[in-house]
Amino acid sequence: MKDTNSQTMRNIIEGIVAIAVIGACAAGEGLLLFRGAPAGIDGVVLGKILGTLDAAAMIVLQYYFGSTRSSMQQVDAITAIGQAAANTPIHITMPDGSTTQTSVAQEQARQTQPTVESQLDPQSDNASHM
Repeated sequence: MKDTNSQTMRNIIEGIVAIAVIGACAAGEGLLLFRGAPAGIDGVVLGKILGTLDAAAMIVLQYYFGSTRSSMQQVDAITAIGQAAANTPIHITMPDGSTTQTSVAQEQARQTQPTVESQLDPQSDNASHM
């Protein structure tokens, strides 16, 4: 639950910063367009300031509409598919004709738990050290 809340908070903060960057860029460009360059600022300095704002705006736009957001969505989709596949039931027919059902997740959990035999066998790698 905490992870979902922190992710939501992060998304909100990212959105606020993105809006602030785009707003600052639009305000700077708008002021220059409608009011002209301020008299006390050299054109090179003004160009550097507006160029930096333009670059920041492009980074924000690339993040939200470019490959970064798409890559994050792909990672989330692949993770969801992997989790679904790990929990999908697998039907196994035993040599005696009986069938059993398991899943990859259940088998991984079973293999990581030490058995009673491995705890009693001192030669076993999984033997508990007393």
